Amino acid sequence: MLLKPHQKLVRCPFDPQHLLTEDRLQKHVIKCMKNYPNHVKCPYNTLHCFLNKNELEGHIMECPDKVHSHPWKYQKQRIINEVPIQIDVPRSGNEEEDWEAEYH
Repeated sequence: MLLKPHQKLVRCPFDPQHLLTEDRLQKHVIKCMKNYPNHVKCPYNTLHCFLNKNELEGHIMECPDKVHSHPWKYQKQRIINEVPIQIDVPRSGNEEEDWEAEYH
């Protein structure tokens, strides 16, 4: 297989003997996972597959894709006053609409 400079090889999460380019991984995993029905998948990235729940539990604690599912938990610095606040300005005395006055 001839690789372009920007391509890199990755291993299939089900069978480490399967080497393929990164752009073909998702398509390959969909086909390959049919041969391995007992694998459990990471809730943060379905390309992370494990033989049992114990391996998955250890992975979940350190999964690099966890930050994408709950970004507000992992922000290093929270932005203060991020949500705009509407301030109602009290109306002065007599501000009823007078349609006739608007057209004269």
